[in-house]
Amino acid sequence: MNIISQLNIKPLYKITGTPENFLTALRFFTWGFNDVKYWNNLLQGDLVFFHSKASDSKFLKKSISSIIGFGIVGNNFYFDSSPLWIDEKLDGKNYPYRFSFSEVYLFTNVPINDDWDSTTLNKIQNTSDIIRKVVESGIPLSELAGFPQMSSYSSIQSEEVKKVLLSLPRDLTFYKNNSYSEALSKPATELKEVTSKYETLRYATSLTVFDDIQKKIINKSDVKIDYSLNDLKKAETHHFEIVSHLKEILSDKGYTIYNNNHIDLFAHNNQNSLLIEAKSIESENFKRQSRKGIVQLFEYNFFEVSKFKKEKSLKFDSEIKLLATSDKPKDEEYVNFINSLDIKTLAVRENSIIEYGESLNILSL
Repeated sequence: MNIISQLNIKPLYKITGTPENFLTALRFFTWGFNDVKYWNNLLQGDLVFFHSKASDSKFLKKSISSIIGFGIVGNNFYFDSSPLWIDEKLDGKNYPYRFSFSEVYLFTNVPINDDWDSTTLNKIQNTSDIIRKVVESGIPLSELAGFPQMSSYSSIQSEEVKKVLLSLPRDLTFYKNNSYSEALSKPATELKEVTSKYETLRYATSLTVFDDIQKKIINKSDVKIDYSLNDLKKAETHHFEIVSHLKEILSDKGYTIYNNNHIDLFAHNNQNSLLIEAKSIESENFKRQSRKGIVQLFEYNFFEVSKFKKEKSLKFDSEIKLLATSDKPKDEEYVNFINSLDIKTLAVRENSIIEYGESLNILSL
């Protein structure tokens, strides 16, 4: 599966800034706006491309207007007016409406070390050399007819430009936000119908599930990596397989499927409803992942599903909460605890259903 599958699913945006401000964004996995409406418009899973402008750099006298990389928007949205970027410190500008990137991809390798500092002029020579390398590796805007150039933030609308960007015309260096939290700070969006299995990745905050992203990643040895790309890909792939397989089964059985930025799947027909939370598990993290899933199922049911039913005037004979994992866990006692909370369990492995505990026979619904 390639990232082009998200062409008309994940929104693509561009942010414009000086190249040094993008280096600061890389170091802190953070971007900020001075206008709250931009901030309010973003959601987890959105793709944001980095447009490095040709002017106003404090490190380069001449630069190139180019796309130098992109990031995927995480869950953390917050207000912070303390100066971070160099133009906040030197020019009195302020970008307090901030959000975190869960992952960043650049078209060249920038080691995250103390040899450069894009937030001050204390290491101007080393930082200038890094910036020049980053800019020269980018995609010049002259090669992207139709790319939005006005405003510091805008949606990318051109179908051709989106296709070029998602074709990954440069090799990638991958950076994972090691302090990234899955805690949700954005309010729930409206539950929307899911008609394609690829739509289940709309709010995913990792791109490692896509084969072409993996193939494009280079220079991993030059980057401080405290994780395994293969493990990340495996976890993201397992999550997608769970959600997409259950979506296909339920759709074939006449259920209407929904999701939003919180809920993996909510499905219903005239009689039954299912709220599904998917978790990729290994033996050592089963309890930790299950605890998250339990809380999410009860919270989402209390707030979002209840609201949805009220707005649509829906009543069901059966309302099922389902924790769907990527494998059958060995801890039967904890499975019994999950089931005691009136939560059904099952696993999806290689497009097959594995029942365990007080399971749900989803094929007979």
